[in-house]
Amino acid sequence: MRVAGWIGLNGKFYPCEYFGHLEVIKSTPALKSLVPGINDQLAEANDEHPCWHCPQLASRDILCDAVTALINTGCLRVANWDRELHFEGRPTATTLQAAKDLAEAHNMAPVFERV
Repeated sequence: MRVAGWIGLNGKFYPCEYFGHLEVIKSTPALKSLVPGINDQLAEANDEHPCWHCPQLASRDILCDAVTALINTGCLRVANWDRELHFEGRPTATTLQAAKDLAEAHNMAPVFERV
């Protein structure tokens, strides 16, 4: 079983496809609002680059910026590896408890990766 997504500041888990962390940010207002300028970056990536590889490269930059912004606010990025559920970020009391609850619900050991 694959588990991936984000735990928002409200403690809610926003699941996504494995390696789909940017997609869930783009489609979830609670996460998107924490990433300043993401709408402009997405529009620029799609409009300015005629080469097929340029939007892909821009998406990587947008993902890095979005991940950094969310982690700096206290959100946690979630992904499992084997029977461990890894949480990346700087947890708040709310996101820490949500992470522990999520790991327990999936019968996985929680592993916290500080950044």
